[in-house]
Amino acid sequence: MPDINRIVIKGSSGYCCVDEAFNDKVTITEDSISYEYIPYVESEITLRGNGVIKQAARSLR
Repeated sequence: MPDINRIVIKGSSGYCCVDEAFNDKVTITEDSISYEYIPYVESEITLRGNGVIKQAARSLR
C-alpha cells in the first residue's frame, strides 16, 4: 500500500448569490494544515485568504 503524503479536500459554497459564493481548499500534510478561501467576487467583506497551522498537524499524529 502506498504512503499518503498529502490530503487535499476541495469544496464550494452551495446555492446562494454570487456575492457570497466561494471555493475553499484544505490541505493536510505531515507537518501542516493549510486552508485557502477563494471568493468568486472579492469585496471588503469577502477577501481572499489562506492560513497555515503547523502545530495542529503534529498533535494529530
